[in-house]
This record gives sequence, structure tokens and C-alpha cells, in this order.
Amino acid sequence: MKIFSFAIVFVVLIEGLLFSCNSQNVMPQKEVNFKELAQKRKTAIIDVRTVEEFEAGHIEQSINIPLQVIQDSVQSLKRFKNIILVCRSGNRSGKAKVILEEHGLKNVYNGGGWESLNLREPIRTLIITGQNNHNWQVSHVAIKQILENTKLFSIDIAISPEKGQDMSHFSPDFSSYQLVVLDYNGDYWSKETQQRFVDFIKKGGGVVVYHAADNAFSKWKEYNEICALGGWEGRNEQSGPWVYWKDGKLIKDSSQGAGGSHGKQHEYVLTARDEEHPVVKGLPRTWKHAQDELYDRMRG
Repeated sequence: MKIFSFAIVFVVLIEGLLFSCNSQNVMPQKEVNFKELAQKRKTAIIDVRTVEEFEAGHIEQSINIPLQVIQDSVQSLKRFKNIILVCRSGNRSGKAKVILEEHGLKNVYNGGGWESLNLREPIRTLIITGQNNHNWQVSHVAIKQILENTKLFSIDIAISPEKGQDMSHFSPDFSSYQLVVLDYNGDYWSKETQQRFVDFIKKGGGVVVYHAADNAFSKWKEYNEICALGGWEGRNEQSGPWVYWKDGKLIKDSSQGAGGSHGKQHEYVLTARDEEHPVVKGLPRTWKHAQDELYDRMRG
């Protein structure tokens, strides 16, 4: 009986020592607002992935110090008041945190995976929908989900009155947003709403013209200038020339004829003409698009 009691006490003591050691070496990280921390003076974001991984994509203001050489950088890192460590998943950055703390550095944080660490304020975005020759009830939900999945956008939705209804009270406050996504092809907005939209663009607001939204407002001059190219809804040579590429050259054809058409859905190759443009920068020069409509005879 005494032997049995001694064994229990021995096991309890051993377990206590083990848990005590673990609690000293693996301290839980307190909850951190990384967005606020990154804005503070003398805060460094250190990416401990390999050089090749870092060059393939990284947080804009981060510094690349691979895990294998992080110990050699201890002295230079002492000039920072706060250090946020990132990698692909949080594993290597966790190891780097231990190394730096063992060498006396304070306020070292494991930020986890660099792609999931969102340090920027979300882009305030308004999706406008409610009338369309396509299924807007589905499309605007899909657009919202795609944008929210990036964790870069905060989304509001403005749904217009039904086609043929009074549009005079449809007046989104564009000034509250940085980006407007148009999933709309329907009745004209009021002159006041049109002017507020133009003012929003002139002041630097962004706009995405989604699919059939390039059909909308064929008689609204500024809207067509914003879209650059449009089709359908009565567009013809008076709406501007057909614009297309042929034999490596940009062609502007002022011949008479309707604007906008597409054949059956099919796969097709996309070619980036200006590889430095922000919309396509980082994408291959050519790539195959999935089965979709390919617009042609666009005017603008």
C-alpha cells in the first residue's frame, strides 16, 4: 500500500515538473491588434521565409530575414521597439520568436501566416445592383463573397428600385466609400446621383464595371468615358469607334455598325498588352481563361 502511494506521488511530481517546464518555454501570446501595432514607431515586420518565397509575394513594408540566419541579425533588430514575425503558416515565425527572446529581445510577436495578417484598413466598398439583364440576385452575392474572402474589403450593398419604378430617391452616398463595384444595368439614375458619382471618380474614387454594367447608360457621356469601352443598349458609331487589337496594333475603327456582341461561351487566351498596369501586374503575359463569354465589337 505504501509502495502504491509512493508511486502515485512520484508520477504527480514528475507531471508537475513537466508542465512547469512547458509553461516556461511556451508562453501563450497575448491577444494583439497587429494593425495598430504595425502603425507604431519603431515596429518591424520580419518575414522569416526563404528569399525565393519572399520574392514571390510578401507584405509591402516587411523585411526578409530567413529563419536560418535570424540569430545573426539579433544585434541589428535591437533598434526596433516591436517586432512582428511572419512566415507561411506561423510555424517558422514561432521558432524565430523563441530565438529572439532567448537573446533578450522584448515585444516580439508571432504574426502567423503573412497572407492572413491584414495590416491595412479594409477598402470601403459599395456594390450597386438591383437591375440587370443577368441574375443580379446571385451575382452581387458572389461578388461580395469574393471580395470578403480576401479580407481586404468592407462591403455595403445598394439595391436600386425595380425596373420602371421611381429612381429619384435612389441616391447612394458615394463619398463614404473608396470603391464602387457596379453590378448594374438598368434605368438611369437621377441627374443628382449621376453628378455625385462623377464627383466621386474625380476625387480619386475607384470603380469596377462588372460584366453587363458596361452596357448601362449608353447616353451618359461621363459614364462611357469612365468605362472606356461599352456595348449594346443602342451603341453605334456615334458612341465612338470599335476598338480592338490586330496584328499587334491597336485599331480604332469608326465604321458604321452596332456596338457589342459575343459568341458562344468558350475557353480563350488572354494577352496582357501592358504588363506593368496595376490590373494585370504579376500575371503571366498570356494565360487561358475558363469557359466564358468573349466580348467583341466594343465601342468607346
